[in-house]
Amino acid sequence: MAAIKGNDKMAIKKERKRWPKFTESEIEILVDECLLNKKLLRSNFDENVTNQTMKEFWVDTTKKINMAGKNERPVDKVQIKWSHLKSETLTSARKKKNEARKTGGGEAAPVLTDIEQKNTTICG
Repeated sequence: MAAIKGNDKMAIKKERKRWPKFTESEIEILVDECLLNKKLLRSNFDENVTNQTMKEFWVDTTKKINMAGKNERPVDKVQIKWSHLKSETLTSARKKKNEARKTGGGEAAPVLTDIEQKNTTICG
C-alpha cells in the first residue's frame, strides 16, 4: 500500500460548502426582529416562553431574512450569526466603556455603529 502524499490528502477531504456573508440588509432585519422580540430573547423558559415559541421566532426571522436576501439560509446559521453579533457588540461596548474611563488626553473612544447600538439595547 502506497503512502498518501500531502496533496492527495486534500483531495480525499470532503469539500466544505462556505456560506456567503450576511448582507447589511439581512443583518438589519435580524437585529430589528430581535429588537422587537427582546423580551422573548432575554427571558427564561417558563409557561409563556417555551422551546416551541423560540423555534417559531427563529423560523419566522429566517423566513424574513431569506425573502430579503439572495441566499436561502438555514435557521441554525441565522442563530449563529445572532450569537456572533451579540458577542461582537458586547466586546465593542466594553472597549468603548474602558476607553471612556481612561484619564488623560488622547484619541476619543470608538463610536458604536447603529446596529451595535440597537444590539446593546437588546443585550443589556
